[in-house]
Parts: sequence; C-alpha cells; structure tokens
Amino acid sequence: MRGISKGGDERATERVAVLMTPTEKAAFTDRASSMGLSLGQFFREAGAAYASSSSDELA
Repeated sequence: MRGISKGGDERATERVAVLMTPTEKAAFTDRASSMGLSLGQFFREAGAAYASSSSDELA
C-alpha cells in the first residue's frame, strides 16, 4: 500500500468513526462475516484495495 505501512508488530489501536445507517452497517457486517473478517478488517482491506486501484489509475 503506497504511503501506508504497518510494521510486523504494530497493532491496530486507533479508532475511526464512520457514520452510516443501521441498514448499511448490517449489510457491511453481513458481507464482512461472509468473508470471515471483522468489520474493522473488512474496511481496512477495502481501503487498501481502493488506494491500490486509485494509484493504478494515476500511473
């Protein structure tokens, strides 16, 4: 991930509030669960994929 790195022993301890409707949260929770991910990990991976595809478009 360009510009974002996580050391091998670094733990995710910072919180980010994301406002959404209860319906959106339920849909994201179901999607994350179906992939075997926590909701936090789902959003971290989604953000990483978005950042990667955005940097590909700039190239």
